[in-house]
Amino acid sequence: MVGFSTSRWLVHVDENATGTISEYSKGILMVCQHLYQQHNIDQYLTMNEIISSNNYINTNFYKCYNRLHKWHNPSINGPEILDYHKLLIVTSFSCILIAITSLLITQFVNTERSYDKIQFSKCIVNCLLAANIITCILALTTLTLFFGFERLQNIIDYGNLLAIMSGITIEKVNETTTIFKITNGSLNVTVKQGNLEAELCDAIVNPTNEKMDPDGGLDSLIHDVMGKFFADQVAAVSEEMEGNACPVGQSRIFVARTRTNPKVARFVINTVGPAYTPENAEQAAFYLQSCYSTSFALANAYALTSIAYPAISCGAFHYPPAEAAQVGIESIRQYAFNVKDVRFILYEPKNYQIFVKEWTKYAQKVNETSAVSANTRGRLRMIPKPSSESLNSVRCSLCNEKKALATGKILCVDCSQLARSTLFDNFLQRLRTASEVSFQEIQKVCRVLQPIFNYYPIAYTPARKYDHSIHKRDAVAEHYVQSYCDHQFRITMPMAVVGDGNCFYNTFVKLGGAGTTIETSAMTPVELRARNVVELALRMNEYKSNYQSLASIFDDCEKYVQYEMVLDTNYAAIWDLLSIPTVLNINVISVYPRVNGPDDTYYQLLNNKKFKPLISSGTIGEDREVKLLFSHCNKPINFGVKKENWTPNHFVPLLSLR
Repeated sequence: MVGFSTSRWLVHVDENATGTISEYSKGILMVCQHLYQQHNIDQYLTMNEIISSNNYINTNFYKCYNRLHKWHNPSINGPEILDYHKLLIVTSFSCILIAITSLLITQFVNTERSYDKIQFSKCIVNCLLAANIITCILALTTLTLFFGFERLQNIIDYGNLLAIMSGITIEKVNETTTIFKITNGSLNVTVKQGNLEAELCDAIVNPTNEKMDPDGGLDSLIHDVMGKFFADQVAAVSEEMEGNACPVGQSRIFVARTRTNPKVARFVINTVGPAYTPENAEQAAFYLQSCYSTSFALANAYALTSIAYPAISCGAFHYPPAEAAQVGIESIRQYAFNVKDVRFILYEPKNYQIFVKEWTKYAQKVNETSAVSANTRGRLRMIPKPSSESLNSVRCSLCNEKKALATGKILCVDCSQLARSTLFDNFLQRLRTASEVSFQEIQKVCRVLQPIFNYYPIAYTPARKYDHSIHKRDAVAEHYVQSYCDHQFRITMPMAVVGDGNCFYNTFVKLGGAGTTIETSAMTPVELRARNVVELALRMNEYKSNYQSLASIFDDCEKYVQYEMVLDTNYAAIWDLLSIPTVLNINVISVYPRVNGPDDTYYQLLNNKKFKPLISSGTIGEDREVKLLFSHCNKPINFGVKKENWTPNHFVPLLSLR
């Protein structure tokens, strides 16, 4: 069997009577080790691509063959055949049958010997030929979807990712199991008290050490249950790489289920969690999220649909369970993709209770956001609607209630003690409430809320250079940069940003070094959106005057702010781009791909255009410039769609490679 781990690691395993590693695998390990130690990432990835092309688990044609075989015999191992796979197969072969039938009828119609006494009109022949063409195209399209080619398959995958915010239902099965279900069926998260090593699923995640040498605890239990074949694989990699078999935050995948040990998980993914101290909390959060991202990358590469996690680092490494659960939530939101069944199997009852609590809080927040975004009369209100009377000094600027104010502040005692992220959640909610009245009411509330910014200043310095060890590459955006952008931008690398409707604001948060799920003073996308609403609402006329050259592509500013901009996770427009430089005191250079050709109005107006603050505190150098790419979640599809119809639906930052 052939397997590979992450985009930075690859191992070739032969399953034979003794379960040993072949000489071929050692050669691959030596080459990868050499390239890895030299930080030669380009050649390293090329090496992985060459070897993984022989990987039958990750080959489209193998997966399709195995799906068909599994439809006939469900007991075999391999990629599952889903309902939409069956629909695609039936549709494709039906189209092929119709096309063949139409072709035969056409031949009969044109054969004078067979139908010398029957006169058929030319119209019938043309209709039959059209039926041939249409059914052939439909057959090819459905087969392409089934074979999983990137251009069309990504549409399905990305649709599932965006649907994750549609709402969450909570089902308490019993005292030790709680299931959190995305309402559209795209993902189930199970939190269960139990033994991870006994969980039957596609993959379990084993917390190990950098040597991958079991030294007790869960790691040793998993080795005992999985047996000799799994242990031999781990030992071979550990011996070859000595003390750096699996660095902190990385993951390695190994085969577990065999003919002699069929009642275990199919794979085991080894990962190394971070040691936690209050002083290195931010670094530990980064490494813990890396554990999730690399393990999910493996699961997606192997077309796995279920994965089970322990409470990584919450034991001997002392990671606070509540914060670990928050990192897990954020990681699933960003990296799960095709994994539809995520499980947290927790041995300690205390950890189980904490994980259920954190997931319940997250579910409630998502459901509240969904209710607000629906823009119905029944939307949830955290704050009473502003009255028509003037907001006097005895009212708290945030909650609009008559309360004692904190010393030297414009907020009440309760609001002044809120965490920064919660405060700006309430801030944006107050703006949403005002938006139900009118745009003028938004401006009025913005004037009241604006002084709050003085108590929560921003010190923003964006990252500018791409670091492969901490930044994730966006492969689709890279295709746009290299194929459709000006040459001056082709020496940059697009950094991946989660596409949850907040990608514009996520971009600037990620560049500023924030974005973890731990409660800190860091800026959040909600805060940045709230600041941008205030800036644009109060200085709308100045922006209109300064950017008259863009008037042909502007939406109605008042309607946009009132009905769209105030909603969290709503897509950004050109107006957001105009005001964000003033909010962060930076320059933003927009990069627009030439997908629709050089005559595209948006390309002419937005490509390589520098947006500056209306008022700047000092000179802004190159170290405070952000390059922002108008991208798309999928590569352009050339057939069936006119090129001039391409429109972006995603933003990503471009970082320098030099």
